[in-house]
Amino acid sequence: MKKILVPTDFSAAAANAFLYAQQLARHWQEAEIKVIHAYQPVMDAVNPYWQAPSPEYVSMKEGTLERFVGRHRIQNPPDSNTLVKEVIIRKQLLMGYASEEIVQLSKEYDLIIMSTSGESNLLRRFFGSVSTHVARYANCPVLLIPPDATFTGIAKIVFATDHQPQDPSLIPRLLEMPFIKAQNLHIVHADNGESANFVADHYLCTLARSVNNDLECQTINLQSDSVWEALETYVQEHDIDLVAMGTLHRNLLEQLLHHSTTRDLVLHATTPMLVMHNVDHV
Repeated sequence: MKKILVPTDFSAAAANAFLYAQQLARHWQEAEIKVIHAYQPVMDAVNPYWQAPSPEYVSMKEGTLERFVGRHRIQNPPDSNTLVKEVIIRKQLLMGYASEEIVQLSKEYDLIIMSTSGESNLLRRFFGSVSTHVARYANCPVLLIPPDATFTGIAKIVFATDHQPQDPSLIPRLLEMPFIKAQNLHIVHADNGESANFVADHYLCTLARSVNNDLECQTINLQSDSVWEALETYVQEHDIDLVAMGTLHRNLLEQLLHHSTTRDLVLHATTPMLVMHNVDHV
């Protein structure tokens, strides 16, 4: 059984990510979805320790989660003439900080699917930061879904690379994911001119074809002052279904000193983005 984790903040963007997860899971043999909502513990200035919420508050949250799943669950049964399967959906309410709870749970899951932002400006800022944290530190692949994205299959993929030594190990795992039916892979390197010339991209295409001999693969180098704008423009111009990339666990000093392309992409993405890590298992 493949397990998919879908966090929600009950926003319209999170509802769309849940719909996307159901559509994807129906094309993944024996997949189940767990929808989770994490709420923060109660604290006050007089007593700075966590306090257990009232039973009424917990009951209210449970009801909201129940209604969210019921309202956005796909009701139409799968077509019996296809390989599309019915999906088991579970739900869980957690007390804690969303980003920490999701990363902790990721050890038990094969894939996280979550939205890139919440509904209001405040939620957009908050849930966008949760998405970024989860994308960086989860123990399984993280699929980030923009508010308007729909699942129509994943055939045209951009793999965004920035010279990381993990990239050759990520390409086969990307192409072997059961819900990906890759026909065309674009190995894209975008930079602002500060990095050295990229020379390994042709090898990545050779590696990709060793997994899928029928795959069309091309290598592209982009120069731009804004890496995310260059990638986003390329994705839109080529009607890409998915942007995939790896991420590294930088320490705090590195986070302060280095600009994060992954964070930019998470907050500005209009195409689903898959973030993979060395510890991923699928």
